[in-house]
Amino acid sequence: MLRFTLDFARECLPDDFDDARYFFSKRGAYPKLKALLARRGAIDRWHAYENKAIEQALRERCALHEIEIVG
Repeated sequence: MLRFTLDFARECLPDDFDDARYFFSKRGAYPKLKALLARRGAIDRWHAYENKAIEQALRERCALHEIEIVG
């Protein structure tokens, strides 16, 4: 999860990437990230990015284990 969180910051909030990376060097990173997203008006973009990343990870996992996706 950390990887795609930082990927999001790099792609969508490049001016805030260093701050986002710093958040994850300490405890309480996600509340700080959520506050940053709120300040930048990027919460909806984050949720869309997160959903896409989770779906992709699940599809890769299914492919790895030869599980057919229906629907």
